Amino acid sequence: MNEFSSSELAAGNEDLVNYREPSRMAIAALVLGVASVLALLNQIFWFVPIVGVIVALVALRGISKSDHLTGKGIATLGLFLSGVLGAVGVANSLIVTQAIEANATQFAEAWLELAAENPQEAHQLTISAGGRVPLDGNLNVYYSENPKALEEYGIYMENAAVQWLRDHKEPKPSVQFLRVAQIRYDDGRPYATCVFTVTSGEAHRDIAVELGRLAGRKDSGHDYEWYVSNIHFAND
Repeated sequence: MNEFSSSELAAGNEDLVNYREPSRMAIAALVLGVASVLALLNQIFWFVPIVGVIVALVALRGISKSDHLTGKGIATLGLFLSGVLGAVGVANSLIVTQAIEANATQFAEAWLELAAENPQEAHQLTISAGGRVPLDGNLNVYYSENPKALEEYGIYMENAAVQWLRDHKEPKPSVQFLRVAQIRYDDGRPYATCVFTVTSGEAHRDIAVELGRLAGRKDSGHDYEWYVSNIHFAND
């Protein structure tokens, strides 16, 4: 049978007295800090770094007020990861959104000018990239030989905003950007609604152009391509 000296027993008791339990909140803060990398992938995960920061601060406060909890370093690391990854995620999203807005606005403005001058080419740009025909081809022949395409073109021409653009193509309309009314994502694809004031002589209307963005075709030389999904008067 092992016997312990009084000094060994005293040392053991001192170790028990000095033992400090790792803070579960600190561990949770570290886990959330690592998981905050998800904020770089999608806005839906922005809550992760926010919760991570809150949990880390609660953990640090609890540790500072406790005599038996440890894990200050772990909680601090979790706080750092949540803060940095969350900030980078937000900044990256803002940069991407601004780029999308600028690109969508440029496309929509050019499309409005085209809609007044060449309705057939404008109609082709309401079709996703994979279903379009080359704009440098003979679209008159294409529509005359394709009844379904001609029917879709007829429906497009009945749109009130499209009719207004055609009725006011002289004098040549000027297009002034007003605002991006909406940026949304569906299945990871961006959609934008841009509003413009179109003026022709004394006539003017605010027109909203709704756009969708798809991956570009391999032969297009573009990473992505826009198409017009809807057009309407902004005040209707």
